Amino acid sequence: MNAIQGNVRTSFLAGINIRKVFGATFVMSSVLAAAAGVMLVSRSGNAVPRGVETYLTDCFVAVYVGTLISSRNRFNIIGTVIGALFVGFLSNFFNLMGLGAAIAA
Repeated sequence: MNAIQGNVRTSFLAGINIRKVFGATFVMSSVLAAAAGVMLVSRSGNAVPRGVETYLTDCFVAVYVGTLISSRNRFNIIGTVIGALFVGFLSNFFNLMGLGAAIAA
């Protein structure tokens, strides 16, 4: 995977089946996105389009914090998990302290 991430053409010339790797990546991404959608719908209780857009910023921040943890400043799974835990704990702390966003009624 690192070879393809670095240079696709060189990976192809080295004999790596790029189509198989890209296909597997898209399939894995779609399965994980479907599982995340089911979990978000079960947590939020609404299944409308754009119903859980508020979580999108948290996701971007978690991935960015995960790259800051990495020694080479690259995306990785462990860093993203640590970033997600950090953002989740921080969000929970703000909610418990009553520092959340004001909701207009």
